Amino acid sequence: MKYQLYYIENIITKKIYVGFTSKSIKERFKVHINNAKKKINRKLYDSMNHYGYDKFTITQLDEHETKNGICELENWYIYLLKSDQGQFGYNMTKGGDGGYTLGNWTEEERQELYRNQQNNRVKMCLESYGVKYHPQRPEVGKKISESNKGMVISNSHRIKISETLKEKYKNGEITPNIPVVKFANEHPNFIEVDVQLVKKLLNEGKSLNKIAKIIGKSEYSIRSRFKDETNYNIFEYRESVKYNYKSKSEIIKSIKFELSNNFEKTIQEICNEIGVNEYTCRYIWKSEMFMTFDEFRKNVIGIPLNHYGRKIHQLKIQDIDNCLNENNDKLLDISDKLGVSTDLIKKKIKLGYQMTFTEYKKYYNGKN
Repeated sequence: MKYQLYYIENIITKKIYVGFTSKSIKERFKVHINNAKKKINRKLYDSMNHYGYDKFTITQLDEHETKNGICELENWYIYLLKSDQGQFGYNMTKGGDGGYTLGNWTEEERQELYRNQQNNRVKMCLESYGVKYHPQRPEVGKKISESNKGMVISNSHRIKISETLKEKYKNGEITPNIPVVKFANEHPNFIEVDVQLVKKLLNEGKSLNKIAKIIGKSEYSIRSRFKDETNYNIFEYRESVKYNYKSKSEIIKSIKFELSNNFEKTIQEICNEIGVNEYTCRYIWKSEMFMTFDEFRKNVIGIPLNHYGRKIHQLKIQDIDNCLNENNDKLLDISDKLGVSTDLIKKKIKLGYQMTFTEYKKYYNGKN
C-alpha cells in the first residue's frame, strides 16, 4: 500500500494544511469537504465554510510505502512549512498522529480549544451580519449570571426602561443594532457562475469537467448555480442538447424512416439531417433496436448500407426492361449497355422480383 502526502492551500490567505492518505488525494479532498459541511471542529473546516470550498486546492507533496515513513514525512513538512502555526497554516498538531488531532491533549487543553473555536464561530457569524463581537471570559460571564439569579424586574421598571430607550432612539443618542443580512453575491460562500457561458459550452459538447477547468469553478458550484437559475439539472440539459431536444423514440423513428426510404444516403448524412452526432445515433440505435445500421438494412430492408447497396438502389428495373426491349437479351450486353456489373443486375432483379435473370427474361418476354 502506498501513502500519499498532500497539502491543501487557501488561495486567498495562502494558509496551508499538510496531511496524508492511503487513498487518492482527490478522494481525500472530498472527505475534507464533507467534514466541513458537517461543521466539525477544525481550523481547516471553519475556514472552508467561511471562504467557500472553491477557494481551496489540493496538491501532492510526496509518497511512501509505509505508514511510519509517511508520518515522518508529515512531521518534516509541517515543521518546514510551519503549517502548525496559526499565521501560516491549519495543522493543529506537529503531525504523525494519523488524523487523531486531540489524541495527546489534556482535558483542559481540549476544553480551551472548543471554547476558542466556539468564540471564533460566533465572532465570524456576528461580523457577517454587521454586529460587533465582544469576547467574554468564562469567569466574568459566570459572575454576571450569579449576580442576576433571583432578580425580578417589576412591570413599572420594565416600562421605565422601555420609555428611556425609546427617547434615546428618537434623539439619536443610540441606534438600534439591526443585523445586515447578506444575500447572493454579497455572501462570502456565494460562488458566481456565468450560466450563459456554461450553456454555450454545453451546446458545444464540452463535458462538465472541461467546463469547470475553462471557467475556473468547481463542478459542484456549476451544478448548483445552473439549477438555481435554469431549474434544470445540468446532466438532463446536456442530454437534451446531445439529442437535439428530441426523445430517443423520435430519433429511432427518424433513422428508421431514412434507412428504409433513402438508400443512397450514408449514415453520416442521415445523422446530420436529424441534427444528432453519429456516435450518439449509433449508441441509441444499438441500445433500442439491438442491431447495427448495416444489419437493419441487410436483414430488414434487404440492401446493405455500403457503396454496393447504393449502386443497387440507383439501378432502375426500367433500364433493364429497355435493354430487353431492344433485343439485348444477353446479360453481358445489358451490363455493357448500362455500365454496371452483371452481379449488380442479378441482385437488383432478385430484390425486386425474387427471380433469377433467366426467369425474369422469360417472364418479361411472356408479358410482352
